[in-house]
Amino acid sequence: MIKQRSSMHNWLIFLSMTLAAALMNYDIGVVNLAVPVIAKDLHANMKDMQWIVNIFTLCMSLFIIIGGKYSDQFSKKKIFLIGLFIFLAGVFIAGTSSSFLILLFGRFLQGVGAGIGYLMPMNVIFSVFAKKQKEIALGVFFAVIAFAQGFGPAVGGVIIKMSGWHWIFIYMLPFGILSFFSVLFFYKEDITPPKRMFVDYLGILFFGAFILLLMLPIIEINSSIISTETRWLSLFLSLCCFIIFIRHERKIKAVKDGVQVPLINFSLFKTKMFRKMFIVRATTAFPYFSCLFLLPLYFLSILRFSTVKAGFMLLIMMMTFSVGVIIFGKIISILKAKESLVIGLISYMMAMLFFINFNLNTSLTLIIISLIFLGLALALVIPFSTNLAVSSINKKYSGEAIALTYTIVMVIAALGPAISPSILSLISNNYISTHISYFANFSAEEAKAVYSIAHGMTSLEGGALSQYFDPEQAKTIGGIARDGFIKGFSKTMYLNLALLVYTLVLILRLKFNKK
Repeated sequence: MIKQRSSMHNWLIFLSMTLAAALMNYDIGVVNLAVPVIAKDLHANMKDMQWIVNIFTLCMSLFIIIGGKYSDQFSKKKIFLIGLFIFLAGVFIAGTSSSFLILLFGRFLQGVGAGIGYLMPMNVIFSVFAKKQKEIALGVFFAVIAFAQGFGPAVGGVIIKMSGWHWIFIYMLPFGILSFFSVLFFYKEDITPPKRMFVDYLGILFFGAFILLLMLPIIEINSSIISTETRWLSLFLSLCCFIIFIRHERKIKAVKDGVQVPLINFSLFKTKMFRKMFIVRATTAFPYFSCLFLLPLYFLSILRFSTVKAGFMLLIMMMTFSVGVIIFGKIISILKAKESLVIGLISYMMAMLFFINFNLNTSLTLIIISLIFLGLALALVIPFSTNLAVSSINKKYSGEAIALTYTIVMVIAALGPAISPSILSLISNNYISTHISYFANFSAEEAKAVYSIAHGMTSLEGGALSQYFDPEQAKTIGGIARDGFIKGFSKTMYLNLALLVYTLVLILRLKFNKK
């Protein structure tokens, strides 16, 4: 517990931690933008460079649950400072790196540190704030995170142009150091250490192996680095590790000398509200990360937006989310949880319905309206579902509850961008083979050029087909490929819509306590 302090003091602690979480979200957005520049500078293969992004997500997926677990058992302050220190060490290494492997190691440390410390601000929210302040703090946290993620690419683009890619990391250091020392000096904990500390090293080992073996074939799903047989073997071994992990955790007693022992306390899932909100966070995260990957392809390759214009479109969504969570955060106690979630899901489904009908001639106004619907949906669904999940659990397990919900979100963060383009590719490929009768006679290079348009990798006007076909034929084939993309895009949005309909039914059937 934290010693009784003034409300202002609690806010100072919370905002200092939230600054660090904002840096971690800024990092997610800005590094995606910088990957091509880094690859060129370090003479690295683009397939290898995928790991610069993916290793961060992979490590964060594993260490979020570990950080949340042991913040409850030991000390929120110590866990946060350890995580932030590791993250800043990774930032420094990445910012001063001169080779791909050194940069990769820096990104590895960033992912480990971010996973350990990322959720500590939310843990503090549920530990120190009264009910009304807690709801406002939740809104502020999600708003800052959305703001950081939305402005990351815009700010990063300016930094890269003016100073070079190294500085997107270096500029984070002073803000991270400010957060570190603010928490170090102002966060006072009154902790009675348990008689015996116990760390579930075997559980961490099996859980880590499960996450790693699961994510490896997903990350490399569109790569030739590993074979199909190796992917299936990796998934099988992942399942084995998960089964062993579950059996190991259930053999451990729930409490030992006053300290909760298992890495994951499965008794949390006995609480119906937590269990249902856990599912809600998963089923609503997939459409978001799916859209976050596919919408830029649609903007850039189909509508031929510039990168600045495409970034501005996504910024509209994130700014709506930012403003929305602040407003809704202040009135969570006034609004009824069930009705708010239903409204959020309906707004989410409206956005998907708009996306399903996107085509070559979709107006800018309609695009903006659909993105506003999506932003409002996120502003309602994420804070309310998170608040309901964690509030339904005993406060002493709040860190673990938060970590569990965000572990599934981080896993979905990798699944969405892997599964959605695979579905789009499958549908668009089938569309091409159906509508171009002589497609089977195309050479490998000709087929690759057509697929690049159908998968949203290049626009028809980019000249990908002109070196293989005459102008009229290129226009016809390119038009079919572009239609194939739109067909695949639409069908993928139908999948997202189906997940949201399922979630809506789940919420409507769930009984909420009247308060």
